[in-house]
Amino acid sequence: MGLTVWNPSGVLALSLVKVLRKHTRAFIGLQEVSELVDRLEKAYPALVREVVPKVVSLQQLVDVLRRLVDERVSIRDLKSILEALAEGAPYETDGVALTELVRASLSMQIAHAHAGMGGEISVVLIDPVVEDTIRSSIQYTNGGSYLAMEPEISRSIIDAVVHSISPVVKNGAQPVVLTTNAVRRYFRKLIESDLPEVSVLSFEELPGELSIQPLGQVGI
Repeated sequence: MGLTVWNPSGVLALSLVKVLRKHTRAFIGLQEVSELVDRLEKAYPALVREVVPKVVSLQQLVDVLRRLVDERVSIRDLKSILEALAEGAPYETDGVALTELVRASLSMQIAHAHAGMGGEISVVLIDPVVEDTIRSSIQYTNGGSYLAMEPEISRSIIDAVVHSISPVVKNGAQPVVLTTNAVRRYFRKLIESDLPEVSVLSFEELPGELSIQPLGQVGI
């Protein structure tokens, strides 16, 4: 019938992978990142010397890498990550904004992870009213930025996402929500506890040649 039947050891392995993915950030600390940087310096000494710690501190780099793996973005291409930070970090210190700059530099990698080699990505869009609601709820402080939204509004948006992605999930596809880079990270933060498997991408981080196929819209 074409169905895959897993034995107990296979089920255990899949469960372990899921748990490890969920807690990946726990394996990315100062010591681990320092070792990654040391290895990269052997191949690209000038790049590393000019970026860490001149442009970004080791702690800032740890923060950016953790934010990336939280959303299942591979950090293997550390060279491209440092190059993006070299360009953007002199003008930006907020960890959220720095991560968005890095994501943009990894656009081909991110696009391939969700679209494969087909050149088309199926997404659920966000109504402009919802985007404006999120944007107006972002608070900026000296320590960074965060989303401050009334619980009722938060719940209505989360429920709307669940409703919008249900047909996608029923078809066995990985749900992807597409929005602007100004609200992407905050929207992801809003839904991550209830919908951890939903990927949230921005228009700005997708390559121009990628075809976007809308499957629905999140509205309240």
